[in-house]
Amino acid sequence: MADTETTIAADTDTSLALTGVYSGLRIEASGSAGTLAARAGVSARTGYRIATVEDGDGRSHTAVTVEGEEGVADPPTLVVTADYAQQTAIAEVDLDMRYADIPQGTSLEVVCSEPVFDISRQAIAGTGLAGSSGRELGAFAMSIEVRLWMPSPAQILPSSEVTLSLSRIEGGTGKPVKKVLLQKLAINLSN
Repeated sequence: MADTETTIAADTDTSLALTGVYSGLRIEASGSAGTLAARAGVSARTGYRIATVEDGDGRSHTAVTVEGEEGVADPPTLVVTADYAQQTAIAEVDLDMRYADIPQGTSLEVVCSEPVFDISRQAIAGTGLAGSSGRELGAFAMSIEVRLWMPSPAQILPSSEVTLSLSRIEGGTGKPVKKVLLQKLAINLSN
């Protein structure tokens, strides 16, 4: 495998905009009295949708909307949504999820409107990387939803973080591979 060099794109026709931050809630209770056992639970997702809207005067502004949804099956502890767009064709784009100081039992999933970039739900812990890549996509836009399930939020450290990055790949085929960072979104998880 060739060495990979990473640089930052000086001029890019791409954009990445944060569009929401949500958290999941799950409360379960059970008990018994004599021979009767009872169990009850509730789950929900609540958070903020962030959008750019145009007012009646043709000016744009950011609108933050509080949203909530009950009865969500297996709600992630944290969901961060973003929109990515590229105005020019790029031969290969990588979506990387780097993570650091993540507690045991944590799971990560990335769901994109461009399915080639999806990362299936998988266990993550400590420090590492999960990724996907798309080739010959041309100009396109997609929504990205990063989902984290953390059964032990109390174990999060001040250095715990997840970073979404999109990079273009240059070189290869006998030449050194060079990653050029297009966009990046860092999510600090500390309490």
